[in-house]
Amino acid sequence: MKSSTRFLLLVLLLSCYYAQSQSLSTNQWKNRVLLVMSENPNDPLVKQQISLFSQDAEELKERKLLLLQVFPEFYLMGGDSAIRRTSTEVYFDYKSAKKSFELILIGLDGDEKLRRTELMRPEDLYALIDSMPMRRSEMN
Repeated sequence: MKSSTRFLLLVLLLSCYYAQSQSLSTNQWKNRVLLVMSENPNDPLVKQQISLFSQDAEELKERKLLLLQVFPEFYLMGGDSAIRRTSTEVYFDYKSAKKSFELILIGLDGDEKLRRTELMRPEDLYALIDSMPMRRSEMN
């Protein structure tokens, strides 16, 4: 293989890696991100949590809230009709080793705003988001 071809292949591979690792940072200042995380893609808590939020599409849209179901080998963007992405980055960047199930809210600024290890009612999350300064300015 010619050196220029190898270089081009390396650049392409690195750009694919960089694009996947930047999956959450691309949402900064555009979306809040709710990570529903588990070691097991069949975790009943993940299914319950997604089901609760999937019933509120308008509320999610109003709050610029993107749902991600995150597992060790891949993540799903969205609720019931999710788009699958292969990546280990999000899981290992955010998952703590304490519990199998975790719920993490990432704010518009990219900072972690909430971390829980049990199910959360949508209205409780919406109340938290609505109390945040950026959300209050959005509502005005």
